[in-house]
Parts: sequence; structure tokens; C-alpha cells
Amino acid sequence: MMRRGRVQLGRLLLATFALPLACSTLASPEPVETCVSDDDCDKASGEICGAGTCYPSNLPPRDEVALELTVASLSGSFRLELHGPDRAVERVDTRPIRYHVNLDNNGEVAGVRDELRLSVFETYRFGDQVAEIPLRATLTPTQSSRLGTPQPKVVPLGFDPLNENDVPLDPVPAIVLPWAHYDSNDKSPSYTSPAPEPERPLLVTISPADVFNPMDNSDIQRGIVYRQLVREQQALAGTHAFALHTDRDCHRKLHGTALVVGTGTPPPVSIGVELVHARRTPADGPVCDPEPATGTPAVCSPQTLARASGYKPVPCTAKNQCPQQLGCYPTGDDDGSRVCGCDTDAECPTSQVCEQQSHRCALDLASPDLGTGGLGLTATEGGVATKVETSDFEAWVYTYCEDDLQGDREMEFVVRATPSSPGGDVPPPLPPLSFHTSVDFLWQNGELPRAELKQNMCFPDWSAPQPLAFDVSSAPQELYRGAGNQPFVCCSATCLDLTKPAASPPASCRLAATLTARTVFTPDPELWSTFSCMELDVADTTVPAGSQRITYGFDQTKCSDGPCNINLSAGTDKLEYELRVEPPQGSLIRSMVLPTPLVVDTGTTSVVMPKLEYRVLLRGRVTVTPEDCPAKPSGGASAIDCPRASILAERLKVAGEEPALAPLYLTAATIPGSYGDFVLAVNPGVYLVTALPASGSPGGPADIRVVDLRLDSKLVDTSGPIPIADLDSPLSLDVGKLVTVELEGFGRSSKAVPLDVGYWAAKPLRFNGVTLNLNDPATCYGSLNRGCQIRRLRLAGSFLSLTQESYVKYLARGALDSE
Repeated sequence: MMRRGRVQLGRLLLATFALPLACSTLASPEPVETCVSDDDCDKASGEICGAGTCYPSNLPPRDEVALELTVASLSGSFRLELHGPDRAVERVDTRPIRYHVNLDNNGEVAGVRDELRLSVFETYRFGDQVAEIPLRATLTPTQSSRLGTPQPKVVPLGFDPLNENDVPLDPVPAIVLPWAHYDSNDKSPSYTSPAPEPERPLLVTISPADVFNPMDNSDIQRGIVYRQLVREQQALAGTHAFALHTDRDCHRKLHGTALVVGTGTPPPVSIGVELVHARRTPADGPVCDPEPATGTPAVCSPQTLARASGYKPVPCTAKNQCPQQLGCYPTGDDDGSRVCGCDTDAECPTSQVCEQQSHRCALDLASPDLGTGGLGLTATEGGVATKVETSDFEAWVYTYCEDDLQGDREMEFVVRATPSSPGGDVPPPLPPLSFHTSVDFLWQNGELPRAELKQNMCFPDWSAPQPLAFDVSSAPQELYRGAGNQPFVCCSATCLDLTKPAASPPASCRLAATLTARTVFTPDPELWSTFSCMELDVADTTVPAGSQRITYGFDQTKCSDGPCNINLSAGTDKLEYELRVEPPQGSLIRSMVLPTPLVVDTGTTSVVMPKLEYRVLLRGRVTVTPEDCPAKPSGGASAIDCPRASILAERLKVAGEEPALAPLYLTAATIPGSYGDFVLAVNPGVYLVTALPASGSPGGPADIRVVDLRLDSKLVDTSGPIPIADLDSPLSLDVGKLVTVELEGFGRSSKAVPLDVGYWAAKPLRFNGVTLNLNDPATCYGSLNRGCQIRRLRLAGSFLSLTQESYVKYLARGALDSE
């Protein structure tokens, strides 16, 4: 049996629970086993205090440990993602047994902070003269997550190498910033191949500043430039200096025009224009072929990869002599020499493609891993829009022409055209559309020509959106029964509080929701040809050929007084809309797609809703070991509400089901005064469910379980007005394992989020005979390249802070070895 230190309950309330309870209302309680510091534990046997309980100094397996860190240090903050098996994570067997991570190198053990030194230079030509000039620019570095967490927001960095007279400083300064160091043999939790995991290169977005040109009294403008930083593979953390080079001649001006078909007139509002790098879909072979048999040549310049020491091909005679997954290929020289390189995209790291002629990897500008919405990187800087009077725009695009400055450049883009809203409070008068096109950037004897969109951005002559009243209510429902069989009849679970009398049921529950209206636009081929219109982008294969889906979003979650309106256009005559209704977390009303399309014509004034259906009411209880909660005092006095916990539920992707509607990840707290009961309303589906103890409440994270909450599940009772699912067993806040990580050299303001990336794999979760991998982005609904959110061992917005001894301590899942 595990020994625990003892303190009186009064001390526990002050130091651990920190609850403002009046002493006069509590009877004298019995002492309970708990701790406030390590001194309350059996330090001689190696016990340490964590979350109010004494734990032996045991550690979970390395594969279960992960921390997402925002590291504070003297050289600046940076993001770090630690996985237990990483080379930089040491196991220390002296008491307390712990994992140890050093910010900087410690002997033969690598630190986790590289130093990056970045500078930007532009090659500028004037006649026969060529110069490298420092370029004032804003740099934005990003890197994809290796733990499958959301990509963090980054702060743009200003590189200013010029003095107040715009003369380059000597020496040229550099941006110095810390960045995470990972060993080349470290693998992310979701990577299962025995081969080395490809690098996750650092992407830098370069936004050059406009410069005044006194020769012609104009601004020199430039496009946005991307570079991927390839660090040298060093066993220990170190400094990497990158001189990022761009070429003035690769910036080209692009001109385009918008109009309304039918009338042939300019749009009544300005059109925001964004060009996104796109690529053809080849029938066979790799995508980065600069001389394809058909289609647009791919833009895949090896100069997009920046190296600290320049490009140095590695000689080889066989593939096994090459780094990572590169192959061994002939150089083409007469001596029969071979060097490490690529012949297919699979031989390049993530988000890179293979340039066929040089056998070198290049940045994949069209990679959906780097872009948003499944597309590639943005080619235009923000703020590009057409003029209302002339309906045309000009933008600067970087063409990545370094390998062939005087060659013509053909590039492929998706053109996102978004009409503006005149007042900002209603949808714009024209629909947003995306076009797919190629652009010819022609060389004209060293001049910078103006490239033209070959065709127009065309919009249908739809009528302006008209207001439609949206005002729907439903009946409140009984969610729970408290002491004395007291019913709680409410509109949401937020009414549940047993420390207060149940309020009178409201007369009705007004529906608040996010509404999404989608329609399909099919252009008239004859009009599209007459007005020389670009083809629509056909990324959505669920719509007819040549058509495009148009989407409008309306946030009516805060519409509480008076009628709520949404604004939709009737098109040229009438339009059909698919309407999604997604009430927020807490609502009893089920998210739905209206079974009948909403038809809008000039006479439509309101949205007619079908009968509202209710969500499934998931009810259950959270428990702990009985001695972990204070005993109820005698004499009728109030007891401490224990346990208290947060319930987490996340929707699983199930093969064959329609794409799930929001919310997909939900949280709820145990009902105050219920001693662990909870109620959570979810859309029908299959969920991962767990519980995390609230601050000061005993126990560790409950096991994650798979719960089938579809309407045909045996667990769901649909006999009443609202479907109810009562868990057949409670969520138990087991003692768990105390994870102790020593973070040496980290600033005290560093913040950590612990992740469970492996315990559930040791006790496999299964559904429909398939083992679930919660690190895999395909398992749960979520954003691109993100694992299941339920892996977090802290709620969103909650962090671990370093102790005075530079430790972070948290409870992971799993029974103690001593039990």
C-alpha cells in the first residue's frame, strides 16, 4: 500500500483546494491523506508530492510522454515539442526519478535550442553590373507540428539592414532567433515506419518592403517569396546562419480584370484577389517536371531551399550512402560519377518535390501541408483588390526564375476572387468565386513586363442578397433530477447547479446557431465564352462538372432579441441553398442539414425550419477512490463537492458516415453539488470520452473510452422526447502516474501542455474491429495534420508552469507500479 503524508483538512482547503468555504458551516472533519509539498511525503523512499498526493518516483514509458512547450529564455521565446524517446530527453534514476531536458548542450547530450541567424539579400542588375544588396523585409518563420497539434501563430520579424538614409549597414545585421533543435533520428508519435522520419523543414515567408526609386520617381514593388531552411544535421544544438537570396528580375507584375457577365459592366464593389500556387495533376510520374509532355510546367526551383553552407552534393556509389531517403544518381559527367539526389517526390522530405533535371529537391509551392484549405502557398501579398471604377488590379508575383533568368515562366494559380461588402453587415452583392488559370511571365530583354491574366474574373449578375427572418424555438427538457427527486427542466446544461434551487422552466428555448448556406453556381457556357471568362476551379468533385459551390456563413449564436436575419441572393431568378444549422456547445438542439433545400426567390422573406431534433444527452458519473474525497461531515452540514472534473468528448471519424457537423469537440464540468455527476449534450455519433480532475480535486485522468452515441446504439434510449445515454460504468479518476520533467535552463515563464501520446496505445482502443491511433490526423475530426485533441491532459488554455526547482509535474494515465 502506498504511504502518503498527512495534513489536516483545513490546511488542505487553504493550500490545495483553495475553496472559499465558511468555517461555521462545516463540522470538524476527519484528517485525510494528502500533501502540500515533498516534505509531507516519505522522501527517504523517494516519494514526491504531486496534485496533493504522495507518489513513488516512477515514470511512464517514454512513448507515452510528450510536452508542447512555449519556451521562455533570454534569447526569446520559441515553440518546442518534446517526445519521450527524443535524444535530448534523459532518464535520471536518482530520486526523484525523472526525465531531464537541457535548454543548451550538456556534454554529449543535445540541447533543444538552435540559434538561427537570418539575413536577406537581393541580386540587383543594372546594365552589366550585378550587386547583392541587403533587402529590408518582414520574415515569418513557421514549422509543422511533430505532435499533431495546431500550428501556432507566429510573430513576423522585421529585418532592417539599412540606416535612416537607406544605406546598407556595415556589417549587415541579422535576425537572431531561437528555434527547436531535433535530432535527425527523432520520430514523431504518428510516424510508424522503421525508416528515418523525413525532416520537417522550417518555412520562411519573406515579405519585401517597397522601396522608393529616385530614378523614375516610383516605388519598387515586389512579391512574396518563400524559402525553406535546411539545417545541417548536427548531433548537438548550435547556430545556423542563413543568407536568404532573392532576385530582383524574378519579381513580375500581374494585371487582371473583373466584370459581370450578361451586362459586361464592372462589379459594383471592389474584388479582393488572392493568387494561390497550384499545380497540374499529372497522369503519370512525379509532379515536378519542368518539361512535361502536356500541361503547365511545374515551378520547382532548387533555390527555394536555403542551406547554411550552400548546396554540396554528396558523392555516392549506392543509395545506402545517402542521407535520409535520397537515392544515388549519375551526374551526367563522362567520369561516371554519382551523387545523392532524388528522382521521385517520395525521395524528398515532407512538403518538397523532386526537380527532374537536376535531381534536387525543391519547395513544393502547391503543397497543401503548407497552405490552407487544401491549397498551396499564397503568391500575392495582402491588400490586392480591383478598383471599383475600372474593375482591374495589379499585383506583384515572385516567379522563382533564378535558374533561368531570361527564360519565359509559365505558372499555374488558383485565383480567389472575393467581392467586398459595401456596409460590412450583409453579404456582398456578388458571390465569391475561385478560378484556375496559368499565367505567362515573358522575358522582354531584361525589362519587367506586365503579365496578363489570360481571361477575365467573371461574376453572374445576381440580385443583391435579401433579408430572411430566422426565428425558431423549441421546448425545454428535463436534463437531471437532484436531491429529493427535484427535476431540472432547462434549455441547456448550464442550468445544472445543485447548490442553488432549480429555476422555473422557461417557456421556450430560442435556437441560437451558426448557419451555413451553400448553393451551386453553374456558368452559362455561351456567356462565359462571350466575355472571355476564366474556368472555375474544380477542386470540389461533389458538384457537377464546370460548376462551383458557393458558401455563406452567418453567426446567429448571439441573436437573443428580436428577429434574426440571414441575407441570401435569389440569383437571376431563384436559387436553392443547402442550409446547415449548427447550434453551439451546450445547446440541446441537434446540428442538422435541412432535409429540403431552401428555395430563395424575390418573394422569400423567411427561413422555414422543419421540426427541431434533440441531441443525445450523455449522462454519467465521475468517481475516485473513496478515501481520496473527504468524508461527509455529520450534523447535516455541507460536504465538500468531491470529485470535481471536466468531461471531454471528441467525435471519431467513422467510415461511410456523412461528414460530421459541429461541434466536434466538447467539454463540460461535473454538476456543482452532485459529487461527480455530469450531463453533456452531443450530436449523434461515435465519441472518445474521458475526464480530467479539476484543480485541487483528487485523482488523475480517467481512461479514454469509445462510446457509441448513434441513435441506433444499444446505449441510447430514444423512447422519450430527448434521446438519453446513461454510461453503464463511471469515469474513474485513477491515481495515475506522476510524470516529472526537469527543464534545465528554461525561463520560469515557460508554459507546457502535456499530451497523452501513448498510454491508450498500450491499452488499445478499438472500434468496429479497428485499432485506433489517436496520433493519426485521420482518426478524429479536426484541422489539417492534427491528432485527436482529447490527448491533451490539460484543458485548452490551461498550462503547466515550472516549479521553483525547474520541474513540471503532471498526472498521466495508468495505475501505479506499486499497486
